[in-house]
Amino acid sequence: MRWVGADTEKRYKVAPHPLLRPEDVTYNFNSLGYRCPEFNLDKLEKKVISVVSIGASEVFGIGLPEDKTFPHQFAKLLEKETGYPVINWNLGMGGASSDYMSRTLFSALAVLKPDVVLFVLPPPRRREHINQAGRAHFYINTKTGINTLDKLKTYLVDPGHISQIKANNALSSDFNDQINYFKNYLICQSICEKYDVMWLFSFISNKYMSHIEPLVKKEHLVAPGLLELALKHKGNPAEGLARDMGHPGIKPNQEMAELFLERLKALYSTRLESI
Repeated sequence: MRWVGADTEKRYKVAPHPLLRPEDVTYNFNSLGYRCPEFNLDKLEKKVISVVSIGASEVFGIGLPEDKTFPHQFAKLLEKETGYPVINWNLGMGGASSDYMSRTLFSALAVLKPDVVLFVLPPPRRREHINQAGRAHFYINTKTGINTLDKLKTYLVDPGHISQIKANNALSSDFNDQINYFKNYLICQSICEKYDVMWLFSFISNKYMSHIEPLVKKEHLVAPGLLELALKHKGNPAEGLARDMGHPGIKPNQEMAELFLERLKALYSTRLESI
């Protein structure tokens, strides 16, 4: 697959990337829909290090070849550092919320039992609600609600969703978005600690950590965020931006991978040496 989410052929024709061509980026998914190898745990080598990475489109790697995404580059750096093969299970999903991250890690770590977990918190305004029928609704806290065209499409295709959107907008606020954000961070932290994995986290942008920064385990924090790293290269879109000309590109992802490895070595040097 060559085009996914914000990385569309139509957008590319309007604003071609100076380096990445249509054939340079492909999206390959495993049988469960993740951009990573199959979860064939019984076929793993005995001395393989496994990494779970999770977040939104920046972790998924929109607009980038898979080997240029920061989770993949981190795995290669860790492989070089330890001398053991490293497998990266990328559970990133475009548009993901912190709700998605906590509920996914809750299930994934029990099954995959990784050695390392990297999670990148997306904007706090992204929320999920799972109704009584088990249907997951994704929404963004916004005072403008949904525009007229989207309302018309929803009435025609999924009229029951309009009431859900209205309820979501009525219930969410800047205040409880932050409460929900911190709750999900704590869930991710506690799950990682429960399974005794080496874990690190980052915010997609530094601006999202201001309200909860005093409450997080800063020794596990990797900063700056990917968006800040991308801003450093705004004068060089060939390396600073992904093919969609919006997401962080090759260079910011490389720098993010290096920062994660540097923090991992500083925090878990003894455990890495004992592998």
